[in-house]
Amino acid sequence: MFVRFRHLKTEDEIRVSELVEKHAISVMGTLDELISNIDNVDYVFDVLKATGQSHMKFPGFRTDLIWVSVQKLILLYLTVNLLFWG
Repeated sequence: MFVRFRHLKTEDEIRVSELVEKHAISVMGTLDELISNIDNVDYVFDVLKATGQSHMKFPGFRTDLIWVSVQKLILLYLTVNLLFWG
C-alpha cells in the first residue's frame, strides 16, 4: 500500500513532498466534510463508501482501513478542540 509514497525514505523527504502535502490536504478536506455533516449519517456513509471505492485500485488496500483512519482523525479533532476550547 502507499505505492505513490514508497520512494520517500526519510522523514525529511516526507515533510517536503508535494505529493504528501496534496494527499494530506485531500484527507483533511474529506474529514472536514464528514465532521461538517456528522448529523447526516447517510451522507457520511456515502462519502466513506466513495472514499473506500476510490482506494480499491491500490494494492493491499482494505476498506476497514478507512474506518480506522476516520475514527482516529475524529478523535484527534475532538481532542484538539477540547484542549483549545474547553
